Amino acid sequence: MDLQPLYEVQERLEHAAVAGTGILNEDFRLKRAREGLAPLAAASPVFAKISAGLEALLAAPPEKRGGALLDVLALVDAVVYTQASAGMAGELEPLPHGVGTCQEVSYGQLRPLLEALTGTGGGRYNLIKEAFANHPEYFADYRVIPALVAGLGDSYGELADLNADILGRQGPGILPLLEAGFDPAGGRGMARRVEVMSRAAGAQANDFFLAQLPQAKKEIRLAIIDALGCQEANAPLLLELCRTERKGAARDLAHRALARLNRPEGEAYLVEQADHDPDQMLEILGCLLPSGQPSYRKNFQRYAGADGGRFPGCTASGRVETAQTAVPGVGGQEGAGNLRPLPSAGRPDAAAAGSAGGRREWETGAAAICLL
Repeated sequence: MDLQPLYEVQERLEHAAVAGTGILNEDFRLKRAREGLAPLAAASPVFAKISAGLEALLAAPPEKRGGALLDVLALVDAVVYTQASAGMAGELEPLPHGVGTCQEVSYGQLRPLLEALTGTGGGRYNLIKEAFANHPEYFADYRVIPALVAGLGDSYGELADLNADILGRQGPGILPLLEAGFDPAGGRGMARRVEVMSRAAGAQANDFFLAQLPQAKKEIRLAIIDALGCQEANAPLLLELCRTERKGAARDLAHRALARLNRPEGEAYLVEQADHDPDQMLEILGCLLPSGQPSYRKNFQRYAGADGGRFPGCTASGRVETAQTAVPGVGGQEGAGNLRPLPSAGRPDAAAAGSAGGRREWETGAAAICLL
């Protein structure tokens, strides 16, 4: 049944209720809608009653048209409501789970934070940093977390890094929001998503990393390779990447991720590589020493020349920084006193090098520095 004439009658009656009943005799659209209603009136008593009400309205004297208009409009509205339907085509799907919690905080309290996360201009970094220091619970709210995720691509890099640091503390519950809309060929914002997933969820995000790796581009690929160090089952893949990636950041990150797994096959490969590039292996193992894995310390000491002999591959000052930060009791202000220049830039004799409790030495250009 075509109800379009009924809808047109309703529209014209509502128009008359607003504009006034004085225009009814001049409203040709209402007369045309009444004529279109004739087939429905012939088929149903309800529509016939509406048609009779329209005729009574048009025939009523001006002083009685207001009441007649309300009567017929009420009847038309009631019929329209009974003929209405709700819904849409397609299969029903469950709504996705929300991310975050509902904090007892008004929108007015969150508004400055949300504007800083989604807006532009100066002063936003300090506002967000102070808000996190004073009200960390705000950043677990379901209204704030999506803004943090969007802020991972902020043009102000320090602010984007701050957002990533905050998100990394939220736990694996934020994974669905980070995975939604992920672009493996995107920019730095997508790479930060990977870093946040690795920190917040670790191995729970491993399947996602594996699925995105084949199509990942540039810095996103680098971030995913680094994140693969979260799952021991990735050892064969990382070994393959170590062998197939060209020299550069990708292979270095594959080496580092493989070392974090602390797998025998990975350690054997790294030991083999250390013979070719001991300087690089020293840097990788030095960065991993804080994890507490015994094999890292053992190999670090081996490559660094813990037996007192010089280590020919370590000639860059960066290796000294590695030693300062990696070896317990050496890094920081307290450890600064443990580093002292040798009296001579020349090679000390074997007796001096082998004494003083396992002294380790790095050459930095013309000067030699001794780590006690």
